[in-house]
Amino acid sequence: MNAALKLRENVRALVEARKAGRRGNVAVLNSFLEEGPSHPKLIWNAPRAVSVERIRRRGSAEAILAPVAESAAELLAMGNFALVKHCEDRSCVLWFVDQTKAHRRRWCSMALCGNRNKVAAHRKRARRGGRVA
Repeated sequence: MNAALKLRENVRALVEARKAGRRGNVAVLNSFLEEGPSHPKLIWNAPRAVSVERIRRRGSAEAILAPVAESAAELLAMGNFALVKHCEDRSCVLWFVDQTKAHRRRWCSMALCGNRNKVAAHRKRARRGGRVA
């Protein structure tokens, strides 16, 4: 399995375990985190445009994916899991953090799963009403 898929599957398993109140195996995620040495670099683009960038080692796929692993680790350790939800589309495997004001988000993406489900519901209602959609 390539590195990105390995990380994705491990993070998904960890999110599912954390959401269910179980302990997950963090060995894979930690191996990606270990590959992520970095250092800050001051960037001075213009007299008043100064910023700091994080420069990361890029010697392997694991090193390139280390920032993704860091984000996953931060979510697992500090995220509000009351807002972590699984997409309501039965065929979708994605999870998301519901950051909407009312916390009523249902789908990972309105453009993908949300639209597909809304169109399917509309067609079902139209068939019941005798109209063809």
